[in-house]
Amino acid sequence: MADLVQRPSDRRRRWFGLFFLLMAGIMLLWGATWLKPYLQGLGYLLYWLGCFAFTLLAMLTALLDLWVIRKRATLARQVAARESFGQPHQDGSTPHGITQEKSCEVTQQPTQEEGS
Repeated sequence: MADLVQRPSDRRRRWFGLFFLLMAGIMLLWGATWLKPYLQGLGYLLYWLGCFAFTLLAMLTALLDLWVIRKRATLARQVAARESFGQPHQDGSTPHGITQEKSCEVTQQPTQEEGS
């Protein structure tokens, strides 16, 4: 579980995501209220493109964070499975020295043919 602890890169990525989200929210609030009479023509277009860019950056940062967390959790799950069940060596023994036996062999019952 130590692999799932927040790392400095995670902290930095989340701060960037928060910054992008706050900038998009502030720009939305200001653009819809105080700056509305001043935004006209090309300034209007550039302002809302900037707001859209911050929103898009916040979404991409969140998706990147989601991908990193899922990748790290998958690797931790694989390591836990290897430690729990052990990887068989070439000679058939596990890392704990237990040999694998075929104790769960499946035997097929002969089928009874009808009419014989």
